[in-house]
Amino acid sequence: MKRTVQGGYIPKPAPPPVSDDTQVQMPSAPTGFSGFGGFGAIMLEWEHPQYSGHAYTEIWRGTAGTLESAVLIGTSSATVFGDTVPPGSTFFYWARHINVKDRAGPYHASTGIDVSTSQDISNVVNDIADQMRQSDLVNELTTGIDEANNKFEDMWGQKAQAGEITAGIGLLAKSDGTSQVAIAASQVFVFDPNDSESNLSPLFAIDAGNVIIPKALIETATIQILDAQTIVADEVKAGIAISTPTLNSAVINGAQINVGTGGPYNGYHTRITENGVIYTDYLVASGGRLNNITIEEDCTVKGTIYANKIVGDVTAVQSHHLPYRQWLLVPCGSEHGVLTFSIPSAPFWRKMIAPNVISDGGGCTPLVRYYVNGAFAVQSAYTSLGDRGLCTSRAFSLPPHTGITIQMNVMAASCIVGSNVNLYIYEQALSFIYIKA
Repeated sequence: MKRTVQGGYIPKPAPPPVSDDTQVQMPSAPTGFSGFGGFGAIMLEWEHPQYSGHAYTEIWRGTAGTLESAVLIGTSSATVFGDTVPPGSTFFYWARHINVKDRAGPYHASTGIDVSTSQDISNVVNDIADQMRQSDLVNELTTGIDEANNKFEDMWGQKAQAGEITAGIGLLAKSDGTSQVAIAASQVFVFDPNDSESNLSPLFAIDAGNVIIPKALIETATIQILDAQTIVADEVKAGIAISTPTLNSAVINGAQINVGTGGPYNGYHTRITENGVIYTDYLVASGGRLNNITIEEDCTVKGTIYANKIVGDVTAVQSHHLPYRQWLLVPCGSEHGVLTFSIPSAPFWRKMIAPNVISDGGGCTPLVRYYVNGAFAVQSAYTSLGDRGLCTSRAFSLPPHTGITIQMNVMAASCIVGSNVNLYIYEQALSFIYIKA
């Protein structure tokens, strides 16, 4: 949330995830910032920022063209923003970008863009009605025929009356440079009498308060409510919302998409934020590519997993080759290093399973002892195989959040203290397995 100068709060969108190695740049000034006014809303749009680490864009509004009058009215992670305002109003707008470190860039310009909404059509109709009531021409056409006379040199009128039904047409030119044309009729028709194929179809008509135009070329039009069967346009802009049951062949840029009401994500089953984050409670995919994915809970894989490297909650194996080693006439109880190797750190406890080791001793029992980061961990048992013996497999724990160094020693045991004995380790391959504890 961001607090405004008036004491209100503007929600800040959650910034997009940024990896540690991504360089976050200072925001650049927004480009292509423009606005379009409807009746009760103004739509603002700008080009997508090109700097690294963009989070969202702030929108500021004022009643004058200087920043001193501007206040923060909202934020957007997309490249559009809709502002609901009264009809017939004009406001000035500024935009600036914010990066993921909450640092603001420059405004798009020192002077805001001014955008206006159209006047309410009912107010325009009322204004025209007031002008009609004050019009000499309209008053002339609405008076009775017997009362009508040519009172003005600059006005011409013609009227007809049948019973209580009156119709008329008139022209008025005023000395102030204004002119009027008025038609008093419940129906008006314009048609081409020279078009034999038209079958008297109207080119323009007024009937029961409705204007009928079969075909029209209009450069600019202001329409408060548009009921249309087919609209063909190069560009359609909406300041608040577009509602439709079907949207075909669409490219949607910078949008938030909500699908399936009643779900756990803001009331929907699937939600795509302006930052491109997808939330869904059920995903079915038959192909694709995933990068930097974290699976928070259990995952069942019914096929085969191929991986170049696996680190974490799976079995891992380290293999080492031991050459033939011998220690002759060593003291009873002495230990001798056989192998040292390292294991990368992990954020959890792991268990290591050490393999069987083929060894022998002259005058003693050889035992294999393991040390973890210099501390004694476990000692093997010994089984005689006739001309040689087997130091049996053992398991021991590996601590989390630290690098691991494993030291493997062979010790002369079960001999007379003070005597000298012989130790042998035969050439062999050893595989050490470690898994999450």
